Amino acid sequence: MSAKTQRPSPAPAPPDLADSFQHHLQAALGKFHQTDWLGEQSPLSAPYFLSAQRGGPGASAMLSALQRGQALQRALRQANEWLNTQDADQQASSRLIRVTYFRPVPLTAHGAASQLEMSRATYFRRREQALQHLALALTRQINPALRLDRPRGIERLIGRDEVCAACLDALQRGRTIGLSGPAGIGKTTLGAAVIDQLGARRAFWFTFIPGLNDQLGSVLFALGYFLWQQSAPNLWGQLIADQGRLNPGVLLELLRVDLSALQAAPPVLCFDEVDLLRPAEVEVHAHITAFLGSLRGACACLFIGQRPLIEVDDHFELDGLDEAASQQVLIAAGIDLAPDDQRRLLAQTGGNPRLLDLFISLQRSGEAITDVLNRL
Repeated sequence: MSAKTQRPSPAPAPPDLADSFQHHLQAALGKFHQTDWLGEQSPLSAPYFLSAQRGGPGASAMLSALQRGQALQRALRQANEWLNTQDADQQASSRLIRVTYFRPVPLTAHGAASQLEMSRATYFRRREQALQHLALALTRQINPALRLDRPRGIERLIGRDEVCAACLDALQRGRTIGLSGPAGIGKTTLGAAVIDQLGARRAFWFTFIPGLNDQLGSVLFALGYFLWQQSAPNLWGQLIADQGRLNPGVLLELLRVDLSALQAAPPVLCFDEVDLLRPAEVEVHAHITAFLGSLRGACACLFIGQRPLIEVDDHFELDGLDEAASQQVLIAAGIDLAPDDQRRLLAQTGGNPRLLDLFISLQRSGEAITDVLNRL
């Protein structure tokens, strides 16, 4: 076949998100003894997942990274211990996990295979099976669909008074709003502050984590459980009666019935990291975005993501903090910069709150301000 008539290679398929949970699980096991890393880096240590381990979602949201890492270590050990009470295959998986990952000095694949008296090929095959068993055991233990997510509490919001007031007004009028902007710009922080200011209004918060809870069933079960707690049980009752089978049309109607029953104290539904959904590539994500779009007009909703994905009544795009607000952040952190350094910092960070926090952390570590600015 000539170069002119040769067919192009097919585009690579998007990653299989069904394997993402096991990928995160294996990464956590590989860093099992690095507690800080687990708490800071592993999605499995998020308050959404670990609320069962430390007294509910409100308590787990206040844990430090170290405490979250320790909670994840306990959850992994408990899930593996449960495997050891099951059939022979799962007991063998439990032993493989213990030998490979839980020893004070983890073994290499060669060392673990030798310890377990099996060939390397057999070891890798059995390890894959063991990870599948542990993933199911951990999911059974944590049951994330029934742990309601909550954002971290906000002590003080700087430089966002105007947009915060606009969001608050829109939600109080039952409108759907979107918050977008680059990473670290403070979207989740602003959303959490708005929810705090709503006071007695009840808020549902759901953070999308691809591979962990990006299924329509996860969203519906979490939402149904939340509404059931507010004495609106129709959606939850149908989900339980259907034993996991989903009929989106019926469920949406029941959701509307539940929301109508709460008109005296209507909830606000908040969905964070919405931009991680890829409806054009992943069919289950298309179902989720269609569902989220159908909520418009039914209740007040807040959608947060780096880019707009759901059609809303009002959209707010966050920019970096201005010079005055950036200076307030520094003053609150006890840092007094010369005017030239302040202007340089603002130029280098664009007023991005996360980058300002990075500057503060580096400066507090003992580095000279000029060196920190040069590194940025």
